[in-house]
Amino acid sequence: FTVGGLANWMPSFLIRYTGVEAGEAGTYFCAVTALAGLLSAIAGTVVGEWAQRRSPRGYLLAAGTSLCIAAPFILGIAAAPGVWGTLAVAFGALFFVLFTLTPLYTALLNAVPASMRSSAVAFNILAIHLLGDAISPPIIGTISDMTGSLAIAVATNALPVLAGGLVLLLVKPAVAAAHDAAAPAPAPEAP
Repeated sequence: FTVGGLANWMPSFLIRYTGVEAGEAGTYFCAVTALAGLLSAIAGTVVGEWAQRRSPRGYLLAAGTSLCIAAPFILGIAAAPGVWGTLAVAFGALFFVLFTLTPLYTALLNAVPASMRSSAVAFNILAIHLLGDAISPPIIGTISDMTGSLAIAVATNALPVLAGGLVLLLVKPAVAAAHDAAAPAPAPEAP
């Protein structure tokens, strides 16, 4: 959701709030996105593997933490701290959102049988695009129209990012705790 929305709206944001020329806005944001994507893929792989060696939930913890870190960066974009400041904050937002891809894909591939991995990845990519890239630009545009502020519309991207991070960090332990509480007590040992 967030990456697709930012890819669509950040050039306009840079033009409106920082005074960058139209040709430069797309070029700058494309460069920031490419660099953030490359570095986050490397970092997500390294950190995800490190976390997974320490916990069976390591991939999910790494991804959830990264999304929670990304949310304040997304809010920071809305502050539009000048051209270079906005691009730096956008880099942070994109880095921490894109960081999640490698740990989450690894977790997905580890969770399904080998014979179903290609279908699982295909379905995941379809879901990401249907629920993200396809709907985020019009939603952000509608919020911008309703509020009269593209900055507010961009800032709202922090909400699904933070929610996703919290789900990754909290749902699994909550489900495990509920399962453990509902499990029958072990039978006492015979004397």
